[in-house]
Amino acid sequence: MKRTKKVLLPTLAALLLLSACFAALPAGASGEPTLLGDVSLDGTVDSADYLLLKRAMLGTFTLDGMRRQNADLTQDGTVDSTDYLLLKRVMLGTFTLTGGGQSAPAKTDAEEVLRLVNENRAADGKAALTLSDRLCELALLKAQDMILNDYFDHVSPTYGSPGDMLERFGVPYTAVGENIAYGFVTPADVMDGWMNSPGHRANILDAHFTELGVAKAVAPNGRCYWVQIFRHP
Repeated sequence: MKRTKKVLLPTLAALLLLSACFAALPAGASGEPTLLGDVSLDGTVDSADYLLLKRAMLGTFTLDGMRRQNADLTQDGTVDSTDYLLLKRVMLGTFTLTGGGQSAPAKTDAEEVLRLVNENRAADGKAALTLSDRLCELALLKAQDMILNDYFDHVSPTYGSPGDMLERFGVPYTAVGENIAYGFVTPADVMDGWMNSPGHRANILDAHFTELGVAKAVAPNGRCYWVQIFRHP
């Protein structure tokens, strides 16, 4: 497929979307400013930090010095699974890091996509979907996987098909589908693209689905990758 600035891929049957993360500057133990969550020490909080902390939790990467301090999102003196889960939530956009590791409500791309999805479903006489944190996590993993492995397809070299991915992570389903796109910047833009594509529109308006996962991941070149996963338990 020839790639253009904005690309949609014909769908399977569920939605998944991903959002970028931001963190505020707290004070480090030394008194110097430090970016909470910046495990890679590159001045930003992004998928690289998430992956490094994941490796640290798996024991394949050692945190020391400033990396450990930045990875301690709870500011409790230890780096553990709680910090990993918090950074996951930052990546999903469900809260924003502030000084001291506290969370603050944040309006997310996922929530805006959900609003637009349900607005279109209501106009079509369909029941509203609920946003699933678990599906959003998987959407984020899929979006990041497309960036890291340089592909754009429903079948991941890492996770397989959308159905394979849900099974791998222990998420049961009777129906599942996926919409993906890249090059669109805002929720309104990508939803407009999906709603003007028959296959993607069919997923969004499918009466069988009850849950939605959404994520947006941003590649190093600034290109946005979007994933939607729809599911019926």
